Amino acid sequence: MFSSDWKAHRNPSPTPDNPKLVRLTSDVEWIQLIENAISDNRCALYLQDVISLAEPDSRRYYEVSVRLFDPNGRVIPPSVFLPVAERYYLLPDLDRWLVENLLESLAKIEADLLNNSSFAINLSRHSINKVDFVSRIHQQLKQLDISPEVICFEINETVALSNLEIASDLITYLQSLGYYFTLDDFGRGLSSLSYLKHLPVDYIKIPGIFIRNMLNDLTDRSIVEMIHYLAQKMGLKTIAEDVETEAIFQSVKALGINYAQGYYLSRPQPFEKVLRSE
Repeated sequence: MFSSDWKAHRNPSPTPDNPKLVRLTSDVEWIQLIENAISDNRCALYLQDVISLAEPDSRRYYEVSVRLFDPNGRVIPPSVFLPVAERYYLLPDLDRWLVENLLESLAKIEADLLNNSSFAINLSRHSINKVDFVSRIHQQLKQLDISPEVICFEINETVALSNLEIASDLITYLQSLGYYFTLDDFGRGLSSLSYLKHLPVDYIKIPGIFIRNMLNDLTDRSIVEMIHYLAQKMGLKTIAEDVETEAIFQSVKALGINYAQGYYLSRPQPFEKVLRSE
C-alpha cells in the first residue's frame, strides 16, 4: 500500500513536511484525525510509476498508496500519520479503504488500459493476519470482472519473516489464483537469504538504503549486485527503490536490474491524474 515516499515512516520526522499543517499534540488527536479522514472519505489514491529498464514493456506498473487530508483540505504527510496508524492498529482500516476504492476505480477504467496495467498493493502485518481480508479482495475482483493479474501484492520482508508460515501460505494461495507477489525491502534483515527460499514471490525490491549510496559506497553497491544476482538465479525480477538521480538511474540500468522507481522517474500523483495522461 505504501509507495517509496511512505518508507519515511521508519524514521519519521517530528513535524509535518508542510509547516502550515495543523499541529496536533497527542496521539489521541492523530487517531481521531485518521479515523475521521477515513469515515469522511478525506482520502485519495495515489500512483507512482515503476519503470521497466531491462526490456521494452507495453504493460504499465504502478505502486498504489493513499493520502489523507485534514479538515482544511491540506495533505497529511505519510511520515506523520503512518507511525500512529501502525501503533494503534489503524492500518487495516487504511488498507480496507485503499483496496475498496482502488477496485472501484479500476472498474471504471477502459478495458485495454486496465488489462495492460498492474497495480501493487502493500499488505500490512495486520491485514495478512486477517483471514477474510484477501478473500474479500478476491470476491470483489470477481464481482467487478477484473483479472487477478492486474494486482501485485507487496509484503515487507520484516512482516514476512515475522509471519513466515502465514506469509508463505498466503503467497502460494494467491499465486494459485493468478496474483503476483513482491518482497519489499529485501536484504535489510540478517536472515534474508535463508528465508527467501520459503517465500515464492515473483519480484524482489532492493531497498533504497542501498540504492541511494551505491555510487559512493562499495559495500552498498556490492549488496545491490548480490541481490540482483541472486534474484536472477532464482528466476525473479528486481525493482530498485529510491532512484533519485540520473547517475543512479544509469547505474541500476547498467547492472541489468529489471525495474526502477523513485522521484527521478516519477513522483506519486493522484490516481485520476496519472491514468488521465495515459
